[in-house]
Amino acid sequence: MSATVKTVLPRCYLDHVVISYPHLFTARQFQGEGKFWYSAAFLINPRTQADQVKALEASCAAAADKLWPRGEWKERRRLNNPKVFWWPIRDGAEKAGKNGYDGMVFVQAKTETRPGVADQDVQPVVDQSLIYPGLVVNGWIRFSAYAKPSWGVGAYLENVQIVGGGERLGGRPDISDDFEPVTDRPAASLDFLA
Repeated sequence: MSATVKTVLPRCYLDHVVISYPHLFTARQFQGEGKFWYSAAFLINPRTQADQVKALEASCAAAADKLWPRGEWKERRRLNNPKVFWWPIRDGAEKAGKNGYDGMVFVQAKTETRPGVADQDVQPVVDQSLIYPGLVVNGWIRFSAYAKPSWGVGAYLENVQIVGGGERLGGRPDISDDFEPVTDRPAASLDFLA
């Protein structure tokens, strides 16, 4: 897939973005309450991927226009208050202190059904360890507006494809950075452990 943005409103294609908080194989509750969801956040660089940010904005607006064709949502959106109107495209500054979010735009997407997860050859991924925070991926998300319990636009996860690369986000270093192969392996006896 090229860097060309493919969008079928209100669906949006994410091209070479960074995945964060990936929960693609096991559904989880938010803070231990409510429905179980599969989810992931996608980090987009607004300086180098401005076309993708514009496509996300257009998809969100199309979803809002479907529910409120007279544009009633626009005034609520202008208030920039998530309690009045939820807009899923967020500024990474909201997650100050979280690795990878500084200077980025992000969208958190979820789904009740397990999303498709494919490798570079579009083969299903079964090894969950291949997906980690910081991995570069492609993805498809869909936007849908809602009016209950409050107003907003939700982002719904459809499919994710591994592109590869990307530095692991989070506090735990890679194990290969911490250890080297053991060269003085003990003989058959491990008496020192007794």
